[in-house]
Amino acid sequence: MYPCKGKGLFRIALILATVLVFCLAGCASHTRDDSNLHIHVLSAGQADAVLIRHKTGDFLIDCGDSDGTDRLLSQLQQFHVRYLEALILTHPHEDHIGGAPVLLKTLPVACIYDNGQESDSPVYAHYRKIAVQKGIDCKTLQRGQVLSWTDGLTLEIVSPPARGERGYGALQSSQGRENNFSLVCRLEYGTFSMLFMGDAEKESERVLLQYMTSGALRTTILKNGHHGSRTATTEELVKEAAPSAAVISCGAGNSFGFPHREVVSLLAAYRIPIYRTDRDGTISIDSDGTSYTIKTAHGDRTL
Repeated sequence: MYPCKGKGLFRIALILATVLVFCLAGCASHTRDDSNLHIHVLSAGQADAVLIRHKTGDFLIDCGDSDGTDRLLSQLQQFHVRYLEALILTHPHEDHIGGAPVLLKTLPVACIYDNGQESDSPVYAHYRKIAVQKGIDCKTLQRGQVLSWTDGLTLEIVSPPARGERGYGALQSSQGRENNFSLVCRLEYGTFSMLFMGDAEKESERVLLQYMTSGALRTTILKNGHHGSRTATTEELVKEAAPSAAVISCGAGNSFGFPHREVVSLLAAYRIPIYRTDRDGTISIDSDGTSYTIKTAHGDRTL
């Protein structure tokens, strides 16, 4: 993995001061005593934000849109998040990076990881400027890289391929190019795993299925691509991933009609339970590395 190196004594002092505050306040006690993995697919409206918590620290995959910043910060506060080890941005669409400027101004962040795509959007330029001002390392992730933490917690990047690698040309020429270059990540802890598809669509899934070794995409839980759009979640992916449950992040009454009926019907045909933020609110998944529970507003389910 890429190490997150500080830039100057000021930043080192800031991080040390933040850690001291954590110790005094006891806000991150779970990082010492609780060895379980906690994943919270946050209620972010028609956007994406996933909080991952482990004794190593707190990580965020995407951070919602700019309209939902207050809600994002409120939820992070409810979980007593005071510091992020990493902010992982799957691709530079506003509904995935919109909360970044305010988030970076509010919380210390050690590293930002993205897929290397640039954007001419104001929110992209804004968060990159803040990252430079705060001396936050920004790293690009590509297929084959693995972020590793303590107790065997890993995040493997299974897409996109680097320029010139197999499958790159297919994604570059695809109709939904920006979505198809989304970071696709497989989180693993013990025998538990979760596959995060970002906004990857069918073209990206085909590349994954073509170039990944058999079984490499097998997962306990699938976070469906592109908010449950019919442009993603092929039957081939569902068969290869063979998830025990599926999670879809989408907004209640959204104008796109997400999740689309075709995706819901496909998952139902394979008898895969579906959890949706538009109906269930924040979806919390806890695992000890073997078994896991899913908690929603409708109660708990041990699987």
